[in-house]
Amino acid sequence: AGDHRVIYPVNSQCVVEALLDNLDVDRHAIISVEGQPESYPFPTGLTVYETLSHCADLGALVSPNFVRMILQRKDIDYKAEIAHPRRTLIDLLFQHQRKLSLEDLLF
Repeated sequence: AGDHRVIYPVNSQCVVEALLDNLDVDRHAIISVEGQPESYPFPTGLTVYETLSHCADLGALVSPNFVRMILQRKDIDYKAEIAHPRRTLIDLLFQHQRKLSLEDLLF
């Protein structure tokens, strides 16, 4: 057994604030999951702000399926439209003027 250190990244505050504005939710609301909690990938009992700040990777490329849902199209050239320009969730939401629900984002 040895010592180890875990480093948890934090999303930029301006990115979290922009996403919260898009989601139109109470940033101080505590997230609780009813029904099938095993389908929820993040710790419960955190506020929406804490979850978006510490648990979700908002700087990552968006998955092809999630892009299709956001853009509401099936014909996505993922490499040309998402991967090489390195578009994130925030980029897509603002570029295409889309709103997202908290449930869509976290589940």
